[in-house]
Amino acid sequence: MLRQTMAACAAAALLVAPSFASAATDGLATRRGLFILGADRLIPLLAYTSISGGSGASSSTQKDSSISLFGGIGLAQSFYNVPRLAFDFAVTENVTIGGAVFAYFTLSATQSSASGSSTDGSKLTLVGAAPRIGYVLPLSSSVWLWPRAGITYDSLTSSPPTGSSSTVNQFAANLDAMFVLSPAEHVGITLGPEVDIPISGSSSFGSGTSTDASQFHVGLTAGLAVWF
Repeated sequence: MLRQTMAACAAAALLVAPSFASAATDGLATRRGLFILGADRLIPLLAYTSISGGSGASSSTQKDSSISLFGGIGLAQSFYNVPRLAFDFAVTENVTIGGAVFAYFTLSATQSSASGSSTDGSKLTLVGAAPRIGYVLPLSSSVWLWPRAGITYDSLTSSPPTGSSSTVNQFAANLDAMFVLSPAEHVGITLGPEVDIPISGSSSFGSGTSTDASQFHVGLTAGLAVWF
């Protein structure tokens, strides 16, 4: 009887072992060639933004700072809170390369006065791209730390109903360290800090000369990721 029980346990272990091995190799970037599709900055939990603009040391410089919860400030104040569609590829077992793209368009804009009359407002258009490289550090069978570093380019255009449009362009270095928690196979919730450090930027109005512009951003954000 004991021999039969031991044999049955051994057979069960042989049957279960492949499934455990399969589950272990299905984690985030645990094998070369894994493709990761993500929704980055889907929920901005906390953000601090500092905006400065001017045309050099000889001119006046304007600086504005703000703190928001759940992305509760306007696009012009923090375009780094816009959700991003991300694509990453595991070139080795733990190293990923990829990037994110984002876009925002105002289809219509109106401004209402106290008397009840309304006029057309400025329409906003934001486009950007952010290539990056990352490293996946496994913390458990369903939790990983995924730090990433890259460069972001974004362009924000404001088009009023009359007059010339204005454009803000910026290059920034971006760093984040996302914890990835997997509640189900091939699916993860990302949560962690992010920072965008301006490298260069400019603001132009119509055909006039451009001035320096920069936007610094640091925050805590959440998103989603799926891999296959």
